Amino acid sequence: MSGEDRDTRAPSVRLKPKMEIAAQLLASGSTQADASRDPRVKVTTSTMNIWCKKPEFRARIEQLRCDEIQQAQDKLAESVPDAVDAVIRIATQGGTPGVVASQFRAAKYILDMALKPPKMPDPKPGDMPGPDGEGMTDAEADELLGD
Repeated sequence: MSGEDRDTRAPSVRLKPKMEIAAQLLASGSTQADASRDPRVKVTTSTMNIWCKKPEFRARIEQLRCDEIQQAQDKLAESVPDAVDAVIRIATQGGTPGVVASQFRAAKYILDMALKPPKMPDPKPGDMPGPDGEGMTDAEADELLGD
């Protein structure tokens, strides 16, 4: 996704215009060197390195990456009805040899990606009590038991 195609919502982190463009380029996969040479940015690689160490710049890159992920997930979700129709059509009517297998794999991929449950982070030791209440404080046990 190019910088011009991005969501136009106001960023939660305000950057100077050149920094914003650089953040968009980096979030889209450009290298620091390529972003620094972009005609809309035109800064030295040293300046780009300094920017990349600033927490607000890094936060904006992360925000833009999250926006791209959300946009991709939204597009997948919007395509679910068409993917379901394709699978049903293939199952009931077949398709053109040499093409139908690719169509099915594409529809299945959309359904797999759009309908899979979100991955939950693995719990850290001590986050969850063991089956015997191990890792739970007395106060937590009392609260759980209603004492």
